[in-house]
Amino acid sequence: MRVRLAYGRTGLDVDIPEGRTDLVSPRHAPALDDPVAAVASALDAPPGCPPLRELERPGHRLAVSVCEGTRPQPRQEVLTARLDGIIAPEEVTVLVATGTHRGHTEDELRSEPKWSSGVSSSTTMLGTRTPWRGGR
Repeated sequence: MRVRLAYGRTGLDVDIPEGRTDLVSPRHAPALDDPVAAVASALDAPPGCPPLRELERPGHRLAVSVCEGTRPQPRQEVLTARLDGIIAPEEVTVLVATGTHRGHTEDELRSEPKWSSGVSSSTTMLGTRTPWRGGR
């Protein structure tokens, strides 16, 4: 069976043995009308646990994990979610998860809008190997 993998910029065609392989394809969902509102709603009413607002206590810290640029993720919506009144920006750490990819440089974390836009200057960001303290 010939399969095209999402690999690199152009993809990679590979032959895999039939009968010993299960092919799993993604289910594509339609885009949300208002992704920022959807994230805010999820924070206000997460399934199976109390809202973040009820869990926060003085001195608590919050870690938000976002994928690095090779994965489709609404990182802007997550990073710009309104945490006002829930937790202070200096108590938030953004973790840029790289998986097996190389870590990010301080300059990349500071200059790349997909990670830094909407992040307070007092929010800590960690990009695998380079800690960076907030803002642009």
